[in-house]
Amino acid sequence: MAVIICPNCGSSNDDESGSGPATPEEATNGVLSSEWSHVGIRVAQASGMVAAQADCSPDSALRLMKERAEATGVSLSDIAVALLERRTRFA
Repeated sequence: MAVIICPNCGSSNDDESGSGPATPEEATNGVLSSEWSHVGIRVAQASGMVAAQADCSPDSALRLMKERAEATGVSLSDIAVALLERRTRFA
């Protein structure tokens, strides 16, 4: 099973209790905004990192990531991977 981390609270489905969210819908309490309906797990995880770094909401973090992707010509997925591998930051 893939590990899913909630962009809002940081809980995951592989925590020790095994009670974390199992799907993106569960991770967002059953509500996926239109901003989140099409992004992958890596992008969602990375947006949580951006939200913490830039002190903003996960939706705003996703917009920041999209703006950087568009400005640099790098795919959103590649931006997410760079964040997860800690090769870039948003601060």
